[in-house]
Amino acid sequence: MSKQMKTTAQNRAIFGLGAKLGCGKEELRELAYDVTGGRTDALSKLTFDEANGMIQRLGGRPFTKTFNSRRTENYHRQKAGVETIVTTEHLEKLSKLWFAKPHRTAEGLEALCQRINKTPKPRTAKECSRVIEAIKSMNKRDQTFSAFKKDDKEAA
Repeated sequence: MSKQMKTTAQNRAIFGLGAKLGCGKEELRELAYDVTGGRTDALSKLTFDEANGMIQRLGGRPFTKTFNSRRTENYHRQKAGVETIVTTEHLEKLSKLWFAKPHRTAEGLEALCQRINKTPKPRTAKECSRVIEAIKSMNKRDQTFSAFKKDDKEAA
């Protein structure tokens, strides 16, 4: 058995699962006594593996000892085919890029989204990224085109 103590997240899971099952603190102490083989009934003295045992007995998923960064977790989700829902940060970036040019309207953004994703607003992070990349290309094209116009005026 591991000597690593339980984590705060495991503690929350134990009490959360216990509450869903209607277990009070005494029932959880009895379960801790059973899981530890009589070593202790104090929840504060559970090891990582013992806490996982309690979580499993309460119907939850055990925790892993390895820590994965958010980027790694997102990569694993992507490989599994899980679509990520668009966040407010994505939508704010989209709006900021779109409205960087004063002549653009909300209706124009909806039309662009409709043309790219077949929906008036992006629903997933992937759809939002497509629109953002298209807007970046448009902004770059506008910037290049305006530079050519300035050169033509100076030559004349």
